[in-house]
Amino acid sequence: MASSRSRCLLFAISLLSTTPCGASSVLLDQFAIPPSPPLNGYLAEDTQTLAQTFTVGLRGRLSAIELDLACCLDRNGIVTFPADLVIEIRTTLPNGTPSDHVLATTTAKAKNLSVGSFAFERIPLSSQRVEVVPGDVLAIVLSSTAPGLGLFNPYTWALETSGEYDRGTGFVNHGRGDGWFAVSDYGFKTYVPEPSSLALMALGLATMARRRIVRSRQVPSKKP
Repeated sequence: MASSRSRCLLFAISLLSTTPCGASSVLLDQFAIPPSPPLNGYLAEDTQTLAQTFTVGLRGRLSAIELDLACCLDRNGIVTFPADLVIEIRTTLPNGTPSDHVLATTTAKAKNLSVGSFAFERIPLSSQRVEVVPGDVLAIVLSSTAPGLGLFNPYTWALETSGEYDRGTGFVNHGRGDGWFAVSDYGFKTYVPEPSSLALMALGLATMARRRIVRSRQVPSKKP
């Protein structure tokens, strides 16, 4: 009996040793995955802003997003690095479109993105401290001052055309003052940290095992 309790304690200690206090991995929450390769996309440029809304499913801090992007080829296939891509997390209006209330903003430099072909690009957001709870409806908004003018594709966000994602909507704003227009969903993923449940479980196991070992040592053994 004592040996089994010792093994329990050793197992719990091993869990703690591999799960530092406060450490956590990230969990995939919401996502829409375009076909490979994507069949279509919209441009984020000086005259056009793109957005994808999503409904949060997990509580925590929005730690990162991934966007299915291609960048930087002109109509002749020549690489041209435009202005930075601006990425915002916004709240949404009652009608489901993005609001003007920005919760987080960051930029992605064209030279760091996939050139010519689509790829999911990871955008860290942990430092932005966007706390989310299940049911929150937020928007990922992409914009750029890069001129399109029909000359080149500054940034293209791939479309997921199957309609499988039903907890948000893709939008495009053409910059003409007529607002947002619904389109197919864009390729995206959102991540939140995983609670340190493993560390808490290990701590509980270690405490229980230690108490049982101490108690067994205090009880005198019975002689036959």
